[in-house]
Amino acid sequence: MDEKLLFIYSGHIKIDLPQVLFKEYQVKTITYKSQLSKIIVEYKPQIILIDEFVPFKLIKKIHERFKFVPIGVIGYFEKPQKTEKFLELGISIINISQSESEINLIIKNLLWFSLSRQELWDEEYRITKSELLKDKILSFSKSLFKILIVLLLFIGIPKLYDFISSYKKIFYELEVGYINASDICVVNGRYILNDWRLRNLFEYEEVNDKLLKMYIPQEQLNSISINNNYLVAFSMFSDKIYLYKYPEFSVVTSTELLKNTTILSVYIDENNHLYLLDNKANLYEFIIKDNKFVFVSSNEIKGFFPIDVVVYKGDVYLLSDTNDIYKLRKDNYKKEKIIILSTYFDTKQYRFSSFGISDKWIYLISETEKKVIKLTKDILI
Repeated sequence: MDEKLLFIYSGHIKIDLPQVLFKEYQVKTITYKSQLSKIIVEYKPQIILIDEFVPFKLIKKIHERFKFVPIGVIGYFEKPQKTEKFLELGISIINISQSESEINLIIKNLLWFSLSRQELWDEEYRITKSELLKDKILSFSKSLFKILIVLLLFIGIPKLYDFISSYKKIFYELEVGYINASDICVVNGRYILNDWRLRNLFEYEEVNDKLLKMYIPQEQLNSISINNNYLVAFSMFSDKIYLYKYPEFSVVTSTELLKNTTILSVYIDENNHLYLLDNKANLYEFIIKDNKFVFVSSNEIKGFFPIDVVVYKGDVYLLSDTNDIYKLRKDNYKKEKIIILSTYFDTKQYRFSSFGISDKWIYLISETEKKVIKLTKDILI
């Protein structure tokens, strides 16, 4: 019980910390109107929990000044826009509706690689203060540089406009540093990211990449797929396939569909055909009838190793472990086309774990870089 936990509350809505935390940690509770910086430096906490109703500017300030201390915002998170602010800041969110053991596990995970241990605390705080000073100097230099650039551009704006007008960007990067995104699926103008470590699903609007909802399923899921009727998912922790009603997330059924087989990817199309890709390059097809899985076929993929599957407009697309996308004909599973992603951008810095296809974009997930890559769908043609 040597590790210290500091809880900063707003008094807006009563939030009671789980009792298990008082058994595991030294807990100190203060109001956000206290002399926070002074108290934090004196107390030297290993983790800070903050009530979601504490002013966001203050939370951001604490995060910047004490970035070596893991911070969790705890609450009910009923407003997606507010939740997105916390996530973009890189702060972990903890839903108070989760069980005590689940909340304690999240905190233990946050502490696992933390630099806020007692013996490191003073030195890490000194380093952070030094970095903040450097950042202020750098920010001033950048502002001055921008002013000079604007003056230069003012002279050559016509030529610059012609250049921009003739240039069409092939791909875009979206930072999702707050999510350990291992899987993505696309449906009806939205895309959903699966964070298997914190057991959260994040749903975004495709047109503007705005966070719409966050779900907390009962199981820890590795691969997910959604159509208009169902959400299908696999959990390697239970070796089961789960069938949910979407979007209410009520469990319809769960089963060990392929015993003694590790599933890498699941995909369900608009006709309720389910595709399962295992770790031996076998692709299985089932159809869901009366909430049951009916076997259709199985095929061995040869010539490359697939790690994710998507079916789009009747064709099967597979992401390989070498960062390429293969298009297969649905009727005979023969290779029809290979899309070499390094043609469009440098893939050496990424390691893709999942992809999705919409009517406009190909989405690629890089879990190591914590990024979503949006690549124009025109390359599939």
